Amino acid sequence: MTSRRPGPRRPANPPTQQPRSAQPGPPGAAPHQFLNPFNFIATPERDVEHPDFGDGTPTSHESFAADTYSGGIEVTLTTRTPLLLVDQARARPATDHAPKRASTRRAGTSSTAPPLLNGSTVKGMLRSAFEAITNSRYGVVSARHTLPVAVRQQPSAMNRKSLKPALVLGKSPAGDWIATAVDALDLTEDATDYYPLESDTPLHPGPWVPNKYGPALAAALGLSGPTQLDNQVVEAWIHLQVHPADRGRRSFGLWRVSDIAPPGRLAQPSRPENPGWTVFNEPIKVRGRLLWTHSSFPAGGRKKHDERLVVTDILAGPGELFSFKLVVIPQQVARRFEGIIESFRRAHDTESNLEQKYGSYVWDPQRWRLAPGRTLYIELGPEQKPTAKSLYPAVIGREPFPLAPVDLIDEKHAPAQEYAALSPADRVFGWVHPSAADQPQSEPTAYRSNLRVDPPVCDSDTAAITTLESPIELGALNTPKTEQFRFYTADAKGYTEGTRLRGRKTFLPHRDTLDDTDYWKPRGATSRTREYLAAQPGNKPKIKTAVTSWVPIGTSFRTTIWVQNLSEAELAALLWLLTLPEGAVFGIGLGKPLGFGSVTVRADLDTTRLHTHDQMRQRYRHLTATPDALTPDALSAIADSFPERADRAGLRAVRQQFLESVTGFGGFPVHYPRLGRADGTASAPTETSYEWFVQNNKQSNPNALPALGGNRPPTLPYLKPAEDR
Repeated sequence: MTSRRPGPRRPANPPTQQPRSAQPGPPGAAPHQFLNPFNFIATPERDVEHPDFGDGTPTSHESFAADTYSGGIEVTLTTRTPLLLVDQARARPATDHAPKRASTRRAGTSSTAPPLLNGSTVKGMLRSAFEAITNSRYGVVSARHTLPVAVRQQPSAMNRKSLKPALVLGKSPAGDWIATAVDALDLTEDATDYYPLESDTPLHPGPWVPNKYGPALAAALGLSGPTQLDNQVVEAWIHLQVHPADRGRRSFGLWRVSDIAPPGRLAQPSRPENPGWTVFNEPIKVRGRLLWTHSSFPAGGRKKHDERLVVTDILAGPGELFSFKLVVIPQQVARRFEGIIESFRRAHDTESNLEQKYGSYVWDPQRWRLAPGRTLYIELGPEQKPTAKSLYPAVIGREPFPLAPVDLIDEKHAPAQEYAALSPADRVFGWVHPSAADQPQSEPTAYRSNLRVDPPVCDSDTAAITTLESPIELGALNTPKTEQFRFYTADAKGYTEGTRLRGRKTFLPHRDTLDDTDYWKPRGATSRTREYLAAQPGNKPKIKTAVTSWVPIGTSFRTTIWVQNLSEAELAALLWLLTLPEGAVFGIGLGKPLGFGSVTVRADLDTTRLHTHDQMRQRYRHLTATPDALTPDALSAIADSFPERADRAGLRAVRQQFLESVTGFGGFPVHYPRLGRADGTASAPTETSYEWFVQNNKQSNPNALPALGGNRPPTLPYLKPAEDR
């Protein structure tokens, strides 16, 4: 049997690592600290002219290029934590009462077939790592990062007086949306003879529509229910009222709807709600469109009692009571509004029963796309110029940052726009132009990968799939949210000019759980909390997964990675990744934030067959079936050259951060942020991660996500619940 050469010798762990411990954490530290499941590897300034890691035109696939390497690298992957290769095609969908149930994907239809690990999965894992250590361009940027991020605002942080109800009319020839903003005229005694209000009494321009009118109005309009009332054209009688001062708030004027109906069917006016607030008994007949969000306050509560009406015409009464102003909505403002709606959706994407708790901008975001007839709120620009500064679906909501995450990516890290400007990862793993369909046919818009991965073959003698005694419900796999700007950006100012993204996101391994078979038994004694189990089984079933099987610890897969025309620097980076220290693991499959899918990836240098350009030329010149190959020592030397090459390119810190990202940190639990106990120590798992962020925002010095490579574990504190602070 051929011996397996371990590859270059390196320290088992980088010098910054903490010693592995079976305890919850070091005395006096771990009980108060935890590790966030994801962190970032920095993207320092790129030298696009660098001879090893700069940009350039890729080699042709038509021949073996000079000074390059080609051949096959034998690789073994071994699981260190259970691997979830979910069979999505055969999974049982989630219902209102049960989560999605899934088993392990098999390489065949037989019930005894081995697990199916796709070569594309391995290739994607390697590309992410290769991009990071070579400081390459991003291969792709998610579409969700192209929209501006909006964050929750306290009511006092938004100038509600500057918001005007508005109706979108259409687009201008320049492509900007046009809307009409509605304002109520000053009706104080000094301003007009109509319906005098006391001096300095503010007047809300959007008439209040009691939401108790919803069912009858929906029926009259032929709709299925009140949730369909948004944007509907109606006629109404409105009355001028003054809301008395209450709980420290000053009094204010408002228009209150007493009667509402479809156009042409409005009856005579009746008395409005709170008739004692009315300051003039003559009602006004108007036509308008409903701004009916169907939200509640608090979420799921009953304190919200009115929706709003956007007035478009005065049918009876003084025409001067409202003013109508045409407003231009610049394209960047429209884009920020899309970001606000998307942020509402993402903020609640792990919750259920959304219609019972939130406005339609949460559970039906498509309804809030800008289109003729869309009602919303407009904040006008400086000096009330007819240009929108911001758009909002509700008075109290979310405030967008001026830039989107993609705007913080510098040009040298952005996906390549030219065939002659491909970074190392593009040349090795392939490239497609971000806007390929819009490019001239004369210009190349894609480049085929110089690396491919054979389908991995399961190489384990024992059972390669473990069927669980009963399905286990996993913890919610929250998608990391860019709204958590103190985690995603390098500056507390968020997504603003002059700020950079933290880098490339990476999931940390749960180091203390590697090879810990007791921890990965869903039941039985263990020395630590099983963070992968659902905190509240049965709660929020539509956003959870229950698994019936997995690939157990110790399972091995063999594959061959075929490469063609790799430069020595590119090959050095790849071999370095494939011969990392023993404690290093990569993450693949489902559930990486919960600790699943940690695998060691090792190249067998004794059986690897890599050839220089000259060796390949000799093969075809003499038709040799087995050309000479690089020796294991030569391969080790190439791999060992990578750290020096990276250091010369200014990537020492990147390499250190990457090593920490694949070795992890012992002594601390790994989970998404959650509040601690009253004494600030670790609490049991919950499904309310947002509470930690709410508390963090209230801190005098809010916590940002500590960076990797800082000579200490990047831990965060368990914040105390609000009532205990």
